[in-house]
Amino acid sequence: MEKIRAIIDENEAAFPEFKEIIIILDACEAAFATPDTILDCSKSLVEWVSKNILLYLDRSLDERHIAGMKFIGAVKKALLELARWSDDFEADFVESLLKPVDKLSVIRNERGDISHGHKAPKAYSSAGLSELFRAYSEAMAYYMLECFFAIEHDLINYAKYPDFNEYLDGTGDRIGHTPYSELLFLHDRPAYESQLDVYLAELEGTL
Repeated sequence: MEKIRAIIDENEAAFPEFKEIIIILDACEAAFATPDTILDCSKSLVEWVSKNILLYLDRSLDERHIAGMKFIGAVKKALLELARWSDDFEADFVESLLKPVDKLSVIRNERGDISHGHKAPKAYSSAGLSELFRAYSEAMAYYMLECFFAIEHDLINYAKYPDFNEYLDGTGDRIGHTPYSELLFLHDRPAYESQLDVYLAELEGTL
């Protein structure tokens, strides 16, 4: 889990809330961790990363909605959003890996001690299987985080106001394939934000 710790530390200034993942990493690496608790932590790791990525990349979903999403649904949605915002994200390849991710959830529900109150460790829990899933979930979570942190997050803020951007596009010329609103956002942020404030105030006044 050291690579995940390192990338979280590198991006702490911009995304301090991602430090919360350390609790899961500590549990996965704890000396007393049993195969069943490792399965539980592996599932929690991928789920936590997916849901927290969604909080940033899909502004149409609020925190309550994301928190209530089923495991595999949250992972699929996070992959779609990463593919939307990251040119480096290999969406088709990662999507092909969803079957073992879904299986991780099934096995965790069948064998997990923590959420089901079963005695730990169970005789049929395999240390090799749990280590396989730990390595798999760690690699997937790291790749998702790496692509997420590499995204130009300012452009996500720009995409929050499509109606305003469309309005701005009618007041200026595009350069190549870049619309006027995006040019203004990237190169004269104060002017963009000033016009946005006026637009939102006028919109609020008509409600």
